[in-house]
Amino acid sequence: KHTRLDSTFSSIAGFWKPEAPDDVISGNLTIDDDGIRFVTSPEYARGSNVKSLSLDQIDLSSTAGTAVLHGFFQEGNCTLLHFTRTESTGLTNYQEEPQSILATVYRGAAFVSGMHTGAFDDKCIESARYTFTSLAEWFRGPSNEQWSDDHITIKVPTQERMVLEFTVIAMRARIEFKVRYELTTDEESKARQTKPVAIIEVTPPKSESVSWFLGIGNRLENLFSLLTGTSVGMETLFIYRNEQSGTIIRKQRSIVRGYEALEAVRCTNSQLVLTCSDRRYIV
Repeated sequence: KHTRLDSTFSSIAGFWKPEAPDDVISGNLTIDDDGIRFVTSPEYARGSNVKSLSLDQIDLSSTAGTAVLHGFFQEGNCTLLHFTRTESTGLTNYQEEPQSILATVYRGAAFVSGMHTGAFDDKCIESARYTFTSLAEWFRGPSNEQWSDDHITIKVPTQERMVLEFTVIAMRARIEFKVRYELTTDEESKARQTKPVAIIEVTPPKSESVSWFLGIGNRLENLFSLLTGTSVGMETLFIYRNEQSGTIIRKQRSIVRGYEALEAVRCTNSQLVLTCSDRRYIV
């Protein structure tokens, strides 16, 4: 359900340190344009147990970034990567008897939906699959149409089609470029249509970290932006370990424009006419 890097949602969640699975902190997890936030469940206190909300009372030693928290939310297991305690929120009242309701706010650098992982630099991920904006526009839908007098039959392949595969010698990683097709519904016309999805699968010779796969995704963004002549952004990142799989959510700012075919043509009008007349072009 939450698959894109820019997915947004809010859910009740519980988190714990991997070395202390019985010490669970419950609260509300929110991922939106403001980032990844986990707010603990409010706790009530009175008398001498009341704590002030002022910043000078917060233990600054606890705000240092921590590697990882394992957790559970509405979609199953999850992981909060590099979280930081940023503030306390709630209310206090010192009239008559001191009373307070306080909660703690944590912020995370990234979120993994679907599995428990190690920290950013822990080499625990075996492979990853990426999708990028604009790449699918380079592929046509399947041409398996059969026309008759009263109906049209369209066959949608269920198996992924291999387009290109190679090995990057420098990092000895195997890169596979695949295309699969999805049957979707057009939002305006409500008509059924076939949509191609371009998938890049990266498999290193041994397990690598989440940060390593994110770095590969950024390099692929640059590569495809260069090849297509427009800005290309990483859309989804799926990670795999044994039989487990998860998706990465990471709030990051990127400037991605829609694909413009004419901007990918790097020649004069006369050269373009000559090339087309000689039929020396790729369809």
